[in-house]
Amino acid sequence: MNPSLDRFPRLALLVALSTIPFASCSKEVHTYTLHAEVVQLPTPTAPELLLRHEAIDGWRTRDGEVVGMDPMTMGFPPKPGLDLGQITPGDLVEAVLEVDWDARPPIHISWIADLPAGSKLDFRPADPTRAEPPSEAPRSH
Repeated sequence: MNPSLDRFPRLALLVALSTIPFASCSKEVHTYTLHAEVVQLPTPTAPELLLRHEAIDGWRTRDGEVVGMDPMTMGFPPKPGLDLGQITPGDLVEAVLEVDWDARPPIHISWIADLPAGSKLDFRPADPTRAEPPSEAPRSH
């Protein structure tokens, strides 16, 4: 057998396998801006930020289907280093929720700030037909 022909299948396999890491990095990080009431700040025994949030019309499932998320009270891990020093329970806030289904944890709050005084929350059901395209950022490697 010709040795140069014998190397071709191995070379083709090597080229195919070398694309796998790049393919796995092609997933997107979805971000959602939400308005919520702070219910509880993280503690050593309850490390999540507990928020009562409005509907998220554009919420996508792991498969990318836009289904919306109804208002609810839910715990969110804050991104490491997120400053919560100015936030207190009862505050009405705007927060950025980042979702990367391949990460652990897949969901975290990456930014948060108080809403202007006099702001009101609307706890209507989610309506996926009102969804705006989510913000997407390439996942960092």
